[in-house]
Amino acid sequence: MSEALEGLSFERILQDTERHYRIRGGMDKKRAEQGPGRELSMYLQGEEGEEEVLWMRVGIGL
Repeated sequence: MSEALEGLSFERILQDTERHYRIRGGMDKKRAEQGPGRELSMYLQGEEGEEEVLWMRVGIGL
């Protein structure tokens, strides 16, 4: 997968991810479904379709 992402900007991935979640009801909806300390995915819209790139969101309850 790293070869597929080579040469892409982080901004482009953020834009595609924003589009993905906006179409599916928004990031707040996804966060509410996942709860704190869960993984959320980032997406890239490429020539062959949408591709998932994972990142970790860590939440610590006080």
